[in-house]
Amino acid sequence: MSASQMVQSEVPVLLGAASSSGSGGIKAEQSSVQQIAFRCSECLLRSWSAEELEDDTAGDAPRTLVVAFAGLAQGVGGGPGSMPPHEFVGACRRAGADFALFVRDPRQSWYLRGLQGGPPGGFDQVLDAVRAEVAAVRPRRLVMMGASMGGYAAVRAAIALNADAALVFAPQVLIEPAERVRAELPIMPFDDALCLLKRVTFVEGVNMTSLVKVVFAAPSSVRTSIEVHVGTIDFGDAIEAVKLREAVAELGDRTSLSVTVHEHAGCDHNLVTHMRDSGELHSLLVKQLRVEFSPKVMQEARCSPMQEARFSPRRFLAAKLSAR
Repeated sequence: MSASQMVQSEVPVLLGAASSSGSGGIKAEQSSVQQIAFRCSECLLRSWSAEELEDDTAGDAPRTLVVAFAGLAQGVGGGPGSMPPHEFVGACRRAGADFALFVRDPRQSWYLRGLQGGPPGGFDQVLDAVRAEVAAVRPRRLVMMGASMGGYAAVRAAIALNADAALVFAPQVLIEPAERVRAELPIMPFDDALCLLKRVTFVEGVNMTSLVKVVFAAPSSVRTSIEVHVGTIDFGDAIEAVKLREAVAELGDRTSLSVTVHEHAGCDHNLVTHMRDSGELHSLLVKQLRVEFSPKVMQEARCSPMQEARFSPRRFLAAKLSAR
């Protein structure tokens, strides 16, 4: 799907009417997902069943859950070539994730209008749905992931749910069109979709909240580590990432959030596909999904840095689990 086709597809979806091509795409995607035993709903794709969750004892290793938010192309990526759900789950499994949840926004509204299947419910409806899945899995480490539109949702959900980490690629930090103009951001292919979304959300009374405002409103107890990756070709992505980092830095000691920004030379807005092909994405997933070094787990165990160094991962996990 080209960038222009992606923008053109916004009109029927935002207004709640499924186009024939969009419907076929969803059915084809579900068919491929079912080949690896996905349990499908229209917006939530799980890598597990209720029976598998009950049977999984997880007695000798903590559970890890990665939640990925789809972009405009309904995959993990910033445009054509985005990773479809089945490919993303396979990548997470190879990197060590126990469970993977794929969240889609068929309305393509930056998740601001809730999940399809009922009246628009705002971003809180998305949070409620993800929160229920997290409660069912009871993960020891929770990682949010997304690119572009999905990156916006991943950071916002990670802060709201106090996830251990958010791994995002070229996320939109400013989504209100007027804010983007004031920030002098370069024109991007998704700008038309954001302008249309502005009209729809205005009618529905929904705010197009920037991630800067989300950071400023976050409780001081939130300890999410946000890792942002951007390409150097679409420099507007880097500008937005820096704005997110500066917002956290402005809070200083009033927040426990952290943001790191990594630039990738020669990559564009869809850099996640380049990182997948080069193998760099796998390395990032392995690092993020290693539950042994979760800050929350270390804090619960009340280990000093010297104590942490003396523990091997297996010895630490065995000691932690036996204490419960």
